[in-house]
Amino acid sequence: MGIRLLQKPVVESMDYKKNRIQQLKLPTDNPFRRIMLAFTIVLTAGETPPSVPKHNDFLNLIKSITVRFGASGIQHTYSATDKYFMDLFDFGTLPQKPALATPAANGTSTMEYKTEIDFALNRRVLSDFRALFNAPAKDSVFIEIEWGDITDIYGTVADGSIDSSTELSVSLLEAFEDSRVKGQSLEDALAKGQDIRIGVEEVNIKAAHGSYDDDIQEIDILPVPSVILQHWLFAKKNVTDENSEFSDDVIDQIKIANTSSAGEIIVQEYWARMTHPVKTDFGLESLPAGILPIDWLDQRQIGLQNKDVEALKLRILNAAPAAGKENSLRILKKFIPLAPTPNE
Repeated sequence: MGIRLLQKPVVESMDYKKNRIQQLKLPTDNPFRRIMLAFTIVLTAGETPPSVPKHNDFLNLIKSITVRFGASGIQHTYSATDKYFMDLFDFGTLPQKPALATPAANGTSTMEYKTEIDFALNRRVLSDFRALFNAPAKDSVFIEIEWGDITDIYGTVADGSIDSSTELSVSLLEAFEDSRVKGQSLEDALAKGQDIRIGVEEVNIKAAHGSYDDDIQEIDILPVPSVILQHWLFAKKNVTDENSEFSDDVIDQIKIANTSSAGEIIVQEYWARMTHPVKTDFGLESLPAGILPIDWLDQRQIGLQNKDVEALKLRILNAAPAAGKENSLRILKKFIPLAPTPNE
């Protein structure tokens, strides 16, 4: 008796709702290996089509993608832009993404965008059954989408909108036991499962910080207690602008230290020096600006142990933002919680 994976066709669909958060309840009959998301994005234009596309164009329409379970559990949460660049670093190549199709006057245009939610540490190994999401053990499982509007895609919108036919379709790659397959049982795989989660927080950078001793922006590394497997740091310039972008000019240096362990310095380096080897380490065709991945399993073998409240700190040195502007640092983390949160 072993495990067989079977893709279930579209199980649920969600229509677009302007600037709304929507949820789809997923079936929980079987464990998931992946959740497949297929977005159909339809734009319409009047006499004057929208213009001046923003950075990351239609990905901005999908402001957040969240897998929720139980009363308050969150397995994954990120924006479509976050997900696009995480996929780049995971697979060493840019994910398939259609070019932005701007409709002609009084016309429509359609784009299909697909992405997968995978619960594995190494997403390339489909047969890693430790990565199964044990949906039958949850009271409920939801996909939650926060939608934006056409003004998140274009800088100039005189007469255009997101058409009501825009939608999300969800299908599942589920795990079953099959007597014709040799290998471990489903029960054994779930017992050995890895509860790998992805979360995000964002901090604004409003002023210059030039010293680790007395002039520093300090950020708690969360969650606690957990083992951090990977970090992705997204540095964005002029976030108050309509068309802000990732930039390597936002952060000069970073320092990660354990303040409860005699000031143990885990990392202290210039941003530019840390990004320098990323292209070859991850096998990329090119290196996107303003994004720094840190693989803690590669650097410390057992991950970044984060067990003491307010012990691990991320500190940054940076120049001042432009006058009247703010920069930001968006911090994504892949982690294993060492204790469940209440009401999961």
